[in-house]
Amino acid sequence: MKQNKVFKSIFVKLVLIYISISIISFIALGSVFYYFSGDFIYSEKKSMITGSIDGVVSVLQSTYNRNLSTVFPLVNAYIQRTADSLGAMIVIADKDGNIYPSLIKSGIKDSSLSSTVISKFLRGSSGVLKFPDQKQINVIGSDGGTYSEIGNFYDLFSDTGFSWLTVANEFSINNVPEGNVYVFLPVPDLDAGRVKILQIFSLCALGIALLATITIYFVSRRITRPIKSMRVAAQEVVAGKFDKRVEIISGDEIGELSDSFNQMIDSLENLENMRREFISNVSHEIRTPMTSISGFVEGILDGTIPSERQEYYLQIVKNESVRLNKMLNDLLELVSIESGKEIFEAKDFDICEICKRAIVMFEKPIVEKNIRINATYEYESIIARADSDSIQRVIMNLIQNAIKFSQSGSPIEIKVYYDSHKMVCVSIKDHGKGMSRDDMKYIWDRFYKADKSRIRDDAGTGLGLAIVKNIIDSQGLKIDVNSSVGSGTEFIICINNGEE
Repeated sequence: MKQNKVFKSIFVKLVLIYISISIISFIALGSVFYYFSGDFIYSEKKSMITGSIDGVVSVLQSTYNRNLSTVFPLVNAYIQRTADSLGAMIVIADKDGNIYPSLIKSGIKDSSLSSTVISKFLRGSSGVLKFPDQKQINVIGSDGGTYSEIGNFYDLFSDTGFSWLTVANEFSINNVPEGNVYVFLPVPDLDAGRVKILQIFSLCALGIALLATITIYFVSRRITRPIKSMRVAAQEVVAGKFDKRVEIISGDEIGELSDSFNQMIDSLENLENMRREFISNVSHEIRTPMTSISGFVEGILDGTIPSERQEYYLQIVKNESVRLNKMLNDLLELVSIESGKEIFEAKDFDICEICKRAIVMFEKPIVEKNIRINATYEYESIIARADSDSIQRVIMNLIQNAIKFSQSGSPIEIKVYYDSHKMVCVSIKDHGKGMSRDDMKYIWDRFYKADKSRIRDDAGTGLGLAIVKNIIDSQGLKIDVNSSVGSGTEFIICINNGEE
């Protein structure tokens, strides 16, 4: 089982794949090289032999007296040296195919091969040898030139068990053909050169393969190390631990994947923290009204609260029940928006009319706090395009928030206008305490209180701005906030122009 797991490792797979590819490539390259090197060696050897034959012919022409049997010993020595240098057998025959034994020179290391070939020649009464087949004598033809072949040369080499390279050329005196010079070379001797080259190639390939294997090993480790780290980190995340991160060691796709993985862990950690904080906040926010309701009801039932004060405390119970019900409704709405179940239908509507309607709906708290509403509209009617009901909810939440944090007698400024990009903007600004930069980072969080000492009022649930942010984001709109301590807070929402 453990062995199977090892072979399932990406690292092992990469190394095996690279090694397999290298082996297959070297074998294919070696085969092609071996095949084409044979043609090259044969061609080069043939050229060398042809040049040597030309040398032999020149020597013969300088000493020839129309009788090959009287060739000078110096010529014999030259032919022998040529045969030795070629590692071949040189045979000189006259135009009738007669061969004098003294003109058979062999440079082949295996003397038995030379004997086997010579035994195939026909023997005359005077000791003169002759080719056994007339075709062997007439290979040059009437047009002259050089003859070459790889084979048995008309059955001359059949007893040796392998093919020979035969190269023949005619020699003439005063343009009169006098005979032929034959060079016979065993193919295995030629192939020895190919084998030698192949051995050198194999040694080089082995060295390259070894170097490549070492390189592949380290490269594969470098590639798979972040993946292994991701696996370990993922197991930590499954166990509920978010402190593990993947080390980013490169700027390639693996590095990008590692960075994305780390960002994912950060997001999961933030999500887990938000979940815990959300549960804690919900528990706290629900526990407070529930404790009040339970305490007052219990006090009424056991007579602790006198009858003349019961109506007062029952009103508190009612208010807490209303706030609790509103909080639950806001939570359900927030969950519905975040899960995508809330469907927003974009249509044209008059944003000025929405703002006027929202102001009227808050007339009672406005009058009670003696707040002045300064509403400015760039045009009497400005058409925007979005989900009108949700935008009305956003504006109402922002106005309610402005009233909540405004001091008695202070103004609230509401402006509706076009910005430089022809977007319809609504600005709602109060002149309350304002917020610090640190507080502004968290104003969209559920149940967040910028003023930690402030006890939430009866009407608030702590979810208004979170709902506003989700409505804006879900429709692809924009909301900005500007605030500073002591100068109040301004919210600006920008909506698509419905006239375009």
